[in-house]
Amino acid sequence: MRQRNFFGFAKYGDPTYTFLKYSAEKDRCIVMIENTNPLSEAPYLHVSDTPGKGQSGGKLIYNYQPKKAWPAVGLLACQLVLPFVLVATVQSIAYMAAFVFYLRSDAVAGFMDKLTGITSPSASGSVTFDSSMFDSIMKMLMGVMSTKPFLIAMTAGYLIIIGVYLLIVRVIEKRSTQTMGLPFHEAGDKRRAVFSYTRGLGIGLCMMLAVFLLLLVTGQARVAGFGLDASAVSLFVLYIFMWIPQGASEEIMTRGYMLPRLSAKFSRPAAVAVTSLFFGLLHTGNSGFSIIAFINLILIAVFFAMFSIYTQEIWTVCAVHSVWNFAQGNLFGFEVSGIVPTASLFQTESIKTGSDILTGGDFGPEGGLIVSGVIVFSLIILVLIHQKRRAKKWTKTQ
Repeated sequence: MRQRNFFGFAKYGDPTYTFLKYSAEKDRCIVMIENTNPLSEAPYLHVSDTPGKGQSGGKLIYNYQPKKAWPAVGLLACQLVLPFVLVATVQSIAYMAAFVFYLRSDAVAGFMDKLTGITSPSASGSVTFDSSMFDSIMKMLMGVMSTKPFLIAMTAGYLIIIGVYLLIVRVIEKRSTQTMGLPFHEAGDKRRAVFSYTRGLGIGLCMMLAVFLLLLVTGQARVAGFGLDASAVSLFVLYIFMWIPQGASEEIMTRGYMLPRLSAKFSRPAAVAVTSLFFGLLHTGNSGFSIIAFINLILIAVFFAMFSIYTQEIWTVCAVHSVWNFAQGNLFGFEVSGIVPTASLFQTESIKTGSDILTGGDFGPEGGLIVSGVIVFSLIILVLIHQKRRAKKWTKTQ
């Protein structure tokens, strides 16, 4: 007697053999177990709709089951290169579009004067490029990133990235969006999607509110003003429309598409580690980037990944991601991963005697230890809630 696993290898000493059939229509695994022991019962069929169950054990996420075996190196290269190419392309086009409009504006004269002042030769006749000069140029470029043409171009770019991944999943792979953490076609999916997204808005807002209050209480920041100028209202609205697809696109790239595919090939811990490291590396070019910022980005990525695995959807983390950035920059007036906001409800300033280790310096709160504490605390709460629910379900089955 022998058992055949999904890859066709046989195991001896077991009275049954198992094979797994993939149903593309339902995106689920059908495990057929044929009993070859004449003393036992007839063959039976077990249909598993539970994410992560079946032949692959706890590796499956969003019920994604690969239709063919990818080489490990090829899978990693494809999953890591595609997002970088898409983001680089979108940002390059957005920069070019913004600069075209910027060069036609009255602000270009001031920009060129500052650039000339930064790069002007010293008394010896040489131009020295150091870190301070690079930071000054980056701050000026960040100013261009806060213009309306740039925000509009980036919004369109993020929507294109989302469209590319939907095209890959629906047309090329011929799968449902459930396999990328976006269940939307079954009965009740739309209602659950609205609930999950609303829940995410609340979680993200609470997390950033905690960061804001901790910075005020510890004396690291103060509120210098409140309210929007009439000229900034349209920019404020554009930021809202930009942050929604921005958060969704990054979540779809990493937690929606990359996470389940790497998990099916390797394991859940490996997939979480790779996607979280990738998420941190995705922000290395931002102004004010530091080791603490890198660690925090990995921590928040782990939080997003674990939340997605526990809930088997990414609607929630899409909302958390978007509202985290919006609240950080446009509600509380902090830098968002090195990007200085130009339209915020609160005008918040760092105290001169404050510590960059806590505030994050030019990178914003995401580069400080206060955000580290908030994320770690959120992770602990998430794990405790999940363990409590698992224990409750286990008790009911006994």
